[in-house]
Amino acid sequence: MEDLLQVKNLSVGYGGVDIVKDISFTIKKGEILGIVGESGCGKSTLLKAILQLTGTDVITRKGCILFGKTDITSCSKEELRQLRGTRLGVIFQNPGASLNPLRKIKHQFVEAMQSHKKIHKKEAYKKIVGLLECLNLQDGERILNSYPFQLSGGMNQRVAIALAMVMEPELILADEPTSALDVTVQAQVVEEILKLRQVFGTSIMMITHNMGVVAKIADKIGVMYAGRIVEYGEKKEILRNPTHPYTKTLLQAIPKMDGKVPKGVRGEPLSFKDMHRGCSFSTRCDYSQDTCQKKEYSITSVKKNHWTSCIPLSGVSSHESTYSRSS
Repeated sequence: MEDLLQVKNLSVGYGGVDIVKDISFTIKKGEILGIVGESGCGKSTLLKAILQLTGTDVITRKGCILFGKTDITSCSKEELRQLRGTRLGVIFQNPGASLNPLRKIKHQFVEAMQSHKKIHKKEAYKKIVGLLECLNLQDGERILNSYPFQLSGGMNQRVAIALAMVMEPELILADEPTSALDVTVQAQVVEEILKLRQVFGTSIMMITHNMGVVAKIADKIGVMYAGRIVEYGEKKEILRNPTHPYTKTLLQAIPKMDGKVPKGVRGEPLSFKDMHRGCSFSTRCDYSQDTCQKKEYSITSVKKNHWTSCIPLSGVSSHESTYSRSS
């Protein structure tokens, strides 16, 4: 499959502190990538950097973000405006971030469509109702004539998904779209996101702290810790044969049906301002060695379609990383 998005050696920082550090990955057409990690690891900063939704205090220090043949980091404001919505869509964690509480849903859809192309309101309404029905929202007319506060949280999230898809973008970036929902509604929203790929062939990058969600939805998984992707590869390989201690602890923290108490990650993550020279996870790692305190290993190929930055645990030699070139 053809590469749709290529992030190459990207580092993004605030002031003098790097939050996203030397990250590389690709998303192919029709592929779903799950980026997973605990709160504060830099997942949302990564998403904002890809969309260039960054303020004046955020600096892209190095690297490039290729969407097709376009380097997003070098686009003008007008070029970015043309990309967002038409070719790049976003689903925020809180629908309140994308829905105006003072305007009916229908006006927000029409405004989004008319900002990118000439379309009559009647034609727009027809398309919107069809899209809502595709997402299992059968009462489209009532929804369009409602204000966001008249709809449930799960309904608003579905509306936000439809709003992101209204121009049928090639890539959807989803920032923890299920975390504010109860378990039943989470499952429904995940099914609807999967349906976007089935119906429209949409590529998706899903940011979440929920390993269960990425296990259900993703083709590839990137495990993120302290601003770096510490393990990356095909979903089945990551879930069945994790080679980084952080990935192992995330999987151990998932509740099981056998009734055993899940094991959490001990300790607290270091502040980005307090990062030391060695592996940033070494202070919380059960497998930490002396070399881990002194050296930050580059992410390296373990086998085909599987990369890790924990060289001592994986047993591979610390050759030059093939990750950024072949991922």
